[in-house]
Amino acid sequence: MLKQETIAQFRAQLRGELIEPSDPSYATARKVYNAMIDKKPALIARCADVADVITAVRFGRESGLRVAIRGGGHNAAGLGVSDNALVIDLSPIRYVHVDAAARTVRVGGQSMFDGLYTPGLQWYWKADFVKELGDRAIDLHVKHGAQLPSLHSTMHLYPINGAAHKHSNSDTPWTYRDASWTEVIVGVDPDPANRDRIVNWARDYWQALHPFGAGGAYVNFMMEEGTERIRATYGENYDRLATIKAKYDPTNFFNVNQNIQPAASRASST
Repeated sequence: MLKQETIAQFRAQLRGELIEPSDPSYATARKVYNAMIDKKPALIARCADVADVITAVRFGRESGLRVAIRGGGHNAAGLGVSDNALVIDLSPIRYVHVDAAARTVRVGGQSMFDGLYTPGLQWYWKADFVKELGDRAIDLHVKHGAQLPSLHSTMHLYPINGAAHKHSNSDTPWTYRDASWTEVIVGVDPDPANRDRIVNWARDYWQALHPFGAGGAYVNFMMEEGTERIRATYGENYDRLATIKAKYDPTNFFNVNQNIQPAASRASST
């Protein structure tokens, strides 16, 4: 357990707000849009600028606290918060700097999409990339779509085309540039009593359609689904990403995410 003196020193180094479990704002600050997520961090550092982020990361390393990075808090699995952790909250850093001459944009952590998600609803997500929609897959969509567990629940098919197909799968971490659709199945309900109902519907729907998918999914549309699911999502690019992870984060300090493990040989020699 951290000493109050240590916490006070950390607070004094921040320009933004440091929130503890005993503070009146803690209950609100720890929440993410998905009411299915109920994590209780040790501290929440609401960073005002880049200097605050650096200070918070350093404190996390020195204190031994697990660190969760929160932007807008819209990740499906609620990975912007973690039990007994230090949450480094970037949502107050709201800026967009456009350099038209250099054709670059610098964006702060912020939370521009907060208004898109009504707080308090239970959300359960499943997703896949899809290359083709055949008759059998369409029949299954019709079947499971007719079994919506609530009026909030939905399935979306987002088309992938245009610029996305101009590069090969190995050009960026995204290894499904040859896909045609992003399939997103979401069970949503305001009542916690209906949690199992929306979860089971989304899982059953996804399991029926997964054999027709490309293998992986967009990580922000996934719950915590395990290492093999992450490997499938990054596919042929996973090993390259693991090598990069080993170079810049060999101890896997930043691990509250859809985590790529550092490549063992590189991490052990660092």
